[in-house]
Amino acid sequence: MFTQFWNFLEKKGLVQFFKFASIGAICASIELACVAFLKYLSYNDEFILYVNPIIFAFVLILNYILSRLFVFTPGRYSVQKEFLVFCMVGLVALAINQSVMYIALYHSNLPIELSIFSIFILKKASIAKIIAIGITVVFNFFAKKFFVFKS
Repeated sequence: MFTQFWNFLEKKGLVQFFKFASIGAICASIELACVAFLKYLSYNDEFILYVNPIIFAFVLILNYILSRLFVFTPGRYSVQKEFLVFCMVGLVALAINQSVMYIALYHSNLPIELSIFSIFILKKASIAKIIAIGITVVFNFFAKKFFVFKS
């Protein structure tokens, strides 16, 4: 029974998307931790926006390695070309990410702080990063699935 259910999920691509989302959650956690650490060190939102591409590049490399190992079937291209195409998709995702962060930080009515269940307090930069990550997830999955990897 479980095997049939698993096979159904695999046919619909849901297992692959769950793996992708899991790796994405790991990478997003690292990105958010970097932003929170910079805020802890009292860096302003403008500095974080400038440093965001460096954080993004680090996470992009980690995401490539994990995606290749656990999510997608490599082999559409040579490893070098696959990584290059992955990085090009990543650059588009970075442009989306930066644009969303910029709009969220400077042209929105986001609160300066947001308390979640009185346990976590998110600063505006972290909220902007969460929004940016959420928007780029869908683009990343389909771009990587159909343009970078074999499956």
